[in-house]
Amino acid sequence: MPFVRIHIRWSQVAAASLMALTISAQAQPIPATHSSTRHRIHTGDTLEQLARHYLGDGSLWPELQRHNQVGSPYRLRPGSVLEIPYHLQRLASASVDFLQGNATVLSPPERNRAASEVQLQPGQKLPEGSRLRVPPDSFVSVRLADGTLLKVQADSEILLQQLRQKGRNGSLQSVVELQRGALEAAVPPNKRRPPALDIRTNIATSSVRGTEFGVYHTEGGAHITTVQRGLVQVQSALAQSANAQLPKGQGAVVDRSGQLQQAALLPALPASQLPQLAEDAQWLNLPLPSQPTAAGYVVQVSEDAAGHQVLRNGRFTGDTVRFPAVPDGSYFVQVRAVDAHGIPGLPAQGQLKVKAHPVPPLYQTPPAAVLPSDAVALHCTPVHGAAAYRIQIATAGQDFATPLRDEVVGTCALQTNTLPLGNYRWRTASIRTLDNGSPDQGPFAAAQDFRAAERPPVPDAAALAWDTAGGVPTMHWQGEPGQSWRVVVAREPEALQPLLDTRVDQPQWQATELGTGRYYLRLQARDASGLESTLSAAREFTLLPWVRDGSGRALRSGSGLDVIAE
Repeated sequence: MPFVRIHIRWSQVAAASLMALTISAQAQPIPATHSSTRHRIHTGDTLEQLARHYLGDGSLWPELQRHNQVGSPYRLRPGSVLEIPYHLQRLASASVDFLQGNATVLSPPERNRAASEVQLQPGQKLPEGSRLRVPPDSFVSVRLADGTLLKVQADSEILLQQLRQKGRNGSLQSVVELQRGALEAAVPPNKRRPPALDIRTNIATSSVRGTEFGVYHTEGGAHITTVQRGLVQVQSALAQSANAQLPKGQGAVVDRSGQLQQAALLPALPASQLPQLAEDAQWLNLPLPSQPTAAGYVVQVSEDAAGHQVLRNGRFTGDTVRFPAVPDGSYFVQVRAVDAHGIPGLPAQGQLKVKAHPVPPLYQTPPAAVLPSDAVALHCTPVHGAAAYRIQIATAGQDFATPLRDEVVGTCALQTNTLPLGNYRWRTASIRTLDNGSPDQGPFAAAQDFRAAERPPVPDAAALAWDTAGGVPTMHWQGEPGQSWRVVVAREPEALQPLLDTRVDQPQWQATELGTGRYYLRLQARDASGLESTLSAAREFTLLPWVRDGSGRALRSGSGLDVIAE
């Protein structure tokens, strides 16, 4: 197991509120500084040999001589320490291993050419001095020359400050500045050529030699380290008693005041409770299992189980995650609960299937509609590209494991007259035809309630009362509170070409718009729920040519009868 030591010291040039934290792995007898490698001289060592070993070119031995102020290159004192500056070592480069989103890179300025910021491209080479900006909803994996993988999280910015190689084929000496956000690193162990990686923030530096860890630079200025593989020793130079050893599964946070707190990483959430299916075409909604001690969650969705090809990632305070949608397919979702110190816990990972297409239809039947039980008609909007639709009906309160009706129809509608009175729910899905001819069903729309109810009774046309008092012919009939009525008048009983089709709120109608002659009247009742009866049988009536006075009122004889023109 790799061994990592953390040293915390105060910079003499920084403000007293800033702390320098160094996580270092002891791969050599003499630890390296941030600007050089230190080598303890053994009997037989020569500057030419050391220049060939560390710089890849034996002819550069005079540079080592000048830097270390060695009087005689032939008389190196065993036991003394020789510094090999990083700037003399061979330049290495990194490359973009995976890219999601619209990250940019500001390349270092070159001779006769100023630095320019451009869109990052997959596979792009990144020289020393490259600055990467990763916006929200984006992700970048950077592969260093020694195989180290840097996973730059969403809303982060890093600077590849130093990429140097010891000798021609030696270990890599890398310094990455995390200026904002989060960075996770996987450094492959290599006993023969142990790599050196420093990840710095403005208050801390994390250095490793073969381990797996995460560094998080919070908005509050804290420097958080989590260890997934390896062993980390933490010690503060400000307070010698403040020290801790971080094995696998431990984390530490150093705040701006210099306080160091160690905590065991929160346990992984139950993988079986992670979301397994997403069906929204607009959003990737992921409900998370509750973790009472969690202050938030770090969530990522990747194409691979190793989490190198991350499509969505972010930190959330609630237990419901929403990302922009991803294409239909199979993915991996990884979730870490964050403790009160802001330290992400152990990861839980599960497989996630996204199946959002073809999109489900929209409902045309209003929610909670009341429909006549003898003619339940459910309607939805057609979907472009859909060849058929699947419609299911279930009893209210029941799931759709055993639906009452389950039909595939060519139009987005279903009619039935077999439902008893009661409460129900229904849902619908689109079905398209794939290129190979097989059907492909999309997700169901959210279930919608409806009620099958009895129609109101048909008005009795035979019971209509006819009143011509005042010369205004009026029909009267029996009704119930909350009802309204449709009045249809035509010259023939079937009312195929109605002369009048109107609605009244009272159980009466005045025939003021019709001339003399014979007519047929049919009624239809509508109750408060909106259900309508069928049309009543036709009732025949006749309008006579009443004689009217100057005010328009009908004249009456001495016996009280209306006077009709001859």
